[in-house]
Amino acid sequence: MKRFIDKYQPYLPVVILIIYTYGYAYYKTFFWLLGIEIEHYITLSDLIFASINLLLFLAILALFTEAILDFILIRFLYLYFEIKYRKKEK
Repeated sequence: MKRFIDKYQPYLPVVILIIYTYGYAYYKTFFWLLGIEIEHYITLSDLIFASINLLLFLAILALFTEAILDFILIRFLYLYFEIKYRKKEK
């Protein structure tokens, strides 16, 4: 785990900046449609909350993608080896 953290630690500020930029753009667009200037009212916690919504969506999407790919791969490998070993038995 330490190697994993050390490997990605230099990129952490860039990732955080991207996440905060997404949160700001989301709020700016939403309140712009309502005609409200948000620069006077927005706080860092608002940006973090908006960013967490994106991260949660991406995590759930990755989970479902991984589950579907695992199911397909396991089914494919099962059929492949079943056919392979049946040919050996004959």
